[in-house]
Amino acid sequence: MTFGSSATGDITLNLGSIHGLDGLTDVLRAGRVPLSEIEKAWRVLAVETTHQIPNVMLTRALLRLLNL
Repeated sequence: MTFGSSATGDITLNLGSIHGLDGLTDVLRAGRVPLSEIEKAWRVLAVETTHQIPNVMLTRALLRLLNL
């Protein structure tokens, strides 16, 4: 899953260590991802191995807080 834009050097994060919808939802909510985008991520990741969410800012401090 990529947060932000690869063109602008925003964070690309492998969420392979996140297990289940609850863990994924916690990370996305912490990143202030709108519920509609979270639901879209659920649907896409049910059938695909990757999904990009544009315009989301995850800071290093937030990643540390989430133990990522």
